[in-house]
This record gives sequence, structure tokens and C-alpha cells, in this order.
Amino acid sequence: MLQDPDANVVTNCLFVIHEMKLLVGGIESNNHMVMNLLNRIGEFSEWGLNTVLEIVARYRPSSEDETYAIMNLLDPVLRTANSGSVLAALKCFFNLTKHMPELHTQIVQRSKPPILTLITGAHAEIQFMTLKHLQSILHQSFSSGIFDDEYRQFFVRYNEPPHVKHLKVDLLPFIANSSNARDIASELGEYVTDVDAELSRRAIQAIGDIAAKIPAVAQEMIQTILNLMEMDSTYVRSQAAIILSVVVRIHPTLSDVILPHLAKYLRKIDDSEAKASLIWLLGEFGKNILEAPYILEQFIQSYDQESSISIKTQILTATMKLFFQRPPELQSMLGKLLKAALNDTSDQDLHDRALLYYRL
Repeated sequence: MLQDPDANVVTNCLFVIHEMKLLVGGIESNNHMVMNLLNRIGEFSEWGLNTVLEIVARYRPSSEDETYAIMNLLDPVLRTANSGSVLAALKCFFNLTKHMPELHTQIVQRSKPPILTLITGAHAEIQFMTLKHLQSILHQSFSSGIFDDEYRQFFVRYNEPPHVKHLKVDLLPFIANSSNARDIASELGEYVTDVDAELSRRAIQAIGDIAAKIPAVAQEMIQTILNLMEMDSTYVRSQAAIILSVVVRIHPTLSDVILPHLAKYLRKIDDSEAKASLIWLLGEFGKNILEAPYILEQFIQSYDQESSISIKTQILTATMKLFFQRPPELQSMLGKLLKAALNDTSDQDLHDRALLYYRL
């Protein structure tokens, strides 16, 4: 019945045989079956087409010539209106060329127009699903640079649901390069003031990711983040402080831009994770900050009143780092801190770390 002239009959037979053989891995495909189905691919309904594509995705060609023949027959599927069929065809291409990675870049280039069509013209649910597939592809090195020229298609629209907006913002760093990074950062800067706090945080994170990825614009991105530290918004300042420490880990030379403002930022920040990030900067680059020991002294004096374990840990680590760089100024402070930390029973890891430092 798989040879039946009615494509609906063939579809139902494929589905039933596959279901009956699920315990042994599903329907067994061979060259004759696959080629016969693909030669009739234009006759199937959307459901039938997706059933055929599922079988093709599991098939392993015996030669490169067979692979190319199957891919040529599958190519028209990329131009169908059904999103499931387009993405199923893309899955087939990747599975068929699993042992031919040199073709993966060409596959992504070939699928670029239908993917962009689904992202820009489909319903929100299809948009989100397509973006999730694209997220998986953009993580791979073979997709580098392919979507960079279409970065505006990933800008957020006011009427999109939050989950689509968040995903678009997450993808922007993957398609950023030295020529479009400034435009993307400018657009992300607009999202920082959005009423959606999660979108704002993701936008700041994306700016930081661009700075980490593209050294040529890293200093400009750092300056953008420093400007965000001046905003009258607690969560914006907190996220910006966290991102600053992350970027400086990757580009230590940029610390010179941040260090003059560090004492001011520490007074503005209330979030424990953000404050811990800035204290880490104090320990890492404190030799270049004249008042660094005295800033740390304020934290050491209020150590017993501090409830955040992450802040306490960073105070301990930063003081130790700075002690080896500026021992005369830190010796007395370090003694007080180790005494307080050794008597601190709030966290076992913190106590053990203090004990290790004391013995060293």
C-alpha cells in the first residue's frame, strides 16, 4: 500500500507501520522507499509531508552522490509555507550531512530566507519556535556571519509578546560584528528603559556579550554600561555592575575606564550579587586604586552585620589579594577580618576558606 496512487493512503500506511514498529525503533527505511517518497513529495498534505520528512531524517545514505540526490529533492520543501515542514527539511539536511560538516555553512545559507520569513511574518508561537531553532544553529561556528547583515530583523517590535522579545535580544550578540555592533548596542540601549525588567536585564547582558565578543568595540560598550550605572533604576544599576566585572575578566585593560568610578558605584548598589562583583574588581585591580584599602576597611568593619555569603566571600578574597600587593596598609585589617570570618558559623565554605587563608 506504500505504492498506492493516493498520497493520503501512503501517509496513513507510513504512520501505522511506524507506530507498530516503535518498540524496535520505528519503520525501517531504505533507498527505494526514500527515493519513491521524495519523488512524490509534491502530492502529500502538510501532515503527510512532515511524516515523510521524519522518515528521511532517520535515513543514512550509502554515498555522497545519494546524499546530494536526496538534498536536491528536498530543496523545494524550504519554500513551502508550513513552518514545521521547513524546519523538518532543515533537520533532514543536517542529519544527512552529519559526516560532511563542510556543507553545514551552505545549508544555513540556503535556509536563511525561509527562516527570516518565519521570524518576521508568522504568528508569535511560530516566531518563538523558529527563533529557538535558530538559537541552536547560531551557537555553532559554521553559522558565523550568515545572519549578520539581517540584524534589523531581530530588533524587538512593540506588539510582540515578552517571550519573543527576550529571545530576540538573546540572539543579537550572535549576529553582531565590528560593523553593526554600534547599531545593535544603540537599539539595546532603548530596551534598557523598558517597563519589562527582564527585557532590560537581558539587553544589558547582550551589550556585555557584544563587548566580550568583539574587542574592537569593547571600550565603547563599556562606556555604554557605565552610562547605565548613572540611571535611577536599582535593577539596571545592579545588572550593569555584574556585566562590568564579566567584561573586565575578558578584557583586563578596560579596567582603567571603570576603576575611577568604583567607590561611587559601591555606594549606589544594594543588590548582593552586584556588590560582590564590584568588590571582586576592588581585589583584582586594587593596586591601581589609591583608596582601595580604606574602601575595604568599611566592609570589614561591618562584616558581622552583613548577611550575604557572596559579599562576605568576596570581601575575604579581595582583602587577601590586596594584602599581597599592599601589605603595610592591609595587615591589620586582614587580621580583624580573619578573626571575624573564623568565628562566623553562618556558612561552612566561608569558614573553611578563612581557615585556609589564615593557615597560609
